[in-house]
Amino acid sequence: MNWCEIEYFLLKMLRLQPSELDRMEFWRAEILVEIHKEKTEDENKKRKKQDDTQNAQMPDMSSMMQQQQNMFKGMAGGMKL
Repeated sequence: MNWCEIEYFLLKMLRLQPSELDRMEFWRAEILVEIHKEKTEDENKKRKKQDDTQNAQMPDMSSMMQQQQNMFKGMAGGMKL
């Protein structure tokens, strides 16, 4: 990363003031960006794992619809008008 990218990120995402950024050493700013990247990646992995777990737990919607249609057909077939 170059300094402009780091500066943009720190000013926008972390809402630092330009004067705070001017007093900060470059290595410290770069470490903050790296920490943020790692945390974001970890959160994304965790979210994906939760999504996969939820999707695996949910029954297939098409099979549920088929079961309901069969149930309604059975109910309608037994009724005489």
